[in-house]
Order: sequence, then C-alpha cells, then structure tokens
Amino acid sequence: MGRPTLRSMWVAVVGVGVLALLCAGLTPSSAADQTCIYIVQGLPSRTVSVAVDGDSVVSGLAGGKVAGPLPVKHGTRTVTVSEGGQTLVTSKVKLPAGSNSEIVVHLPASPTGDPMLIVLGALLS
Repeated sequence: MGRPTLRSMWVAVVGVGVLALLCAGLTPSSAADQTCIYIVQGLPSRTVSVAVDGDSVVSGLAGGKVAGPLPVKHGTRTVTVSEGGQTLVTSKVKLPAGSNSEIVVHLPASPTGDPMLIVLGALLS
C-alpha cells in the first residue's frame, strides 16, 4: 500500500469532521452537558500519544486514524501530542460545555514544517 497523499488525508479529516458534527445532533439529551473530543491523526507514517492537561487520553494512534469520543472537562485545556516521549506540539484549546470538537494534528502546507493542531467545533487559543 502506498503512502497516503496529503490531499487524501485532508479528505478523510473533513469527512470525519462532518460525520462527527452530524452525529453530535443525534445524541440523547441526557448527554447534552458532556464535553467530548475526537482526535484526528493526520501525520503520515507516525504513531502518537495525546494528553489533555497532562493526562493521557489516547496512545498508539497511527496516521489517518481517529480516536473518540473522549470525554473531557469543558473550559480551556492544554492538548499535547507526542511521539516516543518527545513532544511534537502543544496548544491550549477552549472547549465549551456540552461541545463535540475534533482536534486535528497535521503537517502545515510545507510538509517539512513542524506538526500543528487545528480544532473543529471549538476555539483554539
């Protein structure tokens, strides 16, 4: 199997985001106050771990895979993505109460740049 192209990775990321947003509208009202995140791993040929406020939420996440829903506390949270114990990227994320947000780790337009995070469905600070 060949390496996934950046375009195919973005198509997968957008598709997962749309699916998660559609599913968010189908949740029971009793779960309305729960804040959840989905981690979309867009770093080809890498396996990462993700921590929120220093607490591991997922490990061994391969490129092109999605983890979640992962329940987290609402408010401003620090998300850290690492590989082999080395931090790749850290960012503060604002998660409204009852939100479902996709946190995407990916390469910038220049594939030689450092990994970065974007958040769909919430605010990145």
